Amino acid sequence: MLNAEDKMELRKLIDINIKIKEIYDSLREMEINYKTESKIFQNKLHILKKLVLAENKIYEMFKNEPEKIIDAYNKISFSSESLFEMNVLTELDDVANDYSENLVRTRIANHLLNLFLNSDESSMELANMPFNIDGKAYSQIEICIQTDYVNTVLTILNYYINDKKYNSIRNLLLRIKDNYAFLHEEIEFDLLEHNMQINPNLNWKTKIYADIAGLDEWEVDQIAEGLGNEVFDDKIMDIITIEEEELGDIEACFQYYLAQVLVRSSMLFLGEENARYLQDNFKLNATNEKCIVEGEKLTDLAARGQARIDKVLGMYNEDKKLPIIYSTRRNN
Repeated sequence: MLNAEDKMELRKLIDINIKIKEIYDSLREMEINYKTESKIFQNKLHILKKLVLAENKIYEMFKNEPEKIIDAYNKISFSSESLFEMNVLTELDDVANDYSENLVRTRIANHLLNLFLNSDESSMELANMPFNIDGKAYSQIEICIQTDYVNTVLTILNYYINDKKYNSIRNLLLRIKDNYAFLHEEIEFDLLEHNMQINPNLNWKTKIYADIAGLDEWEVDQIAEGLGNEVFDDKIMDIITIEEEELGDIEACFQYYLAQVLVRSSMLFLGEENARYLQDNFKLNATNEKCIVEGEKLTDLAARGQARIDKVLGMYNEDKKLPIIYSTRRNN
């Protein structure tokens, strides 16, 4: 059980994380205006690093005390199961809409979860936990896959951030980057060490952890494929259904191109055979020319949707060439 001192430290964590989120937001404002080399940006980045160090010192107080970690986790998280189940779409909703309170709570819960899984007694404790998991190793693999997926999203997102064609939504794209870094400890560490610049390579770590833990490669691939399917099935609809005239609206335009990034990323987790099958066989069928939907023929709507699908699925050919480095750290 948490004692009075533990509860006070948890309160400190919340306060520090609110400050960290505020600095992320101010750094983003400067990045929007291309001021990442300015003295003000560097000073704020230094303050951010100091706050992260102070945050980590508080987590040290909970280290190797799994019962306290669990109690703290249950107090701060939305559900006792949420972080043990890969729910990238729920996380995405908070990231894309910048729900600060949710992001702060999820960041703390993520840190506590990692602390718990790395504690000496976590394997024993997992046997009695009410989570939908299959042991410590697979819990860590799920987290690895989710981190690899977010790294992939950021690498592909970077092309849109740096393309002037998307300048009208650049601030929203940068918000995605910063909020994902805020939630994922290893991604944050990487960006802080590289002036908040996204890694141009794909640093994937799942294979490393799976090999170390001796996990079945097919089972790990199935978990990754499940994540890819979940995102693909949800976000392909945004690409199909957002109307052409809506793309003049900043928010609709942002959702459309974000869906492109997410679908492209998901394709890299489906496996080569499944990705190629989708490229060849994902077809919209509409033959009734008399059917009118909001003043437009259904067949015309389907043709436009199919052209969009073919375009984004075709991007897999280039995304497949992205350098994949099986490492937990950027090389340079």
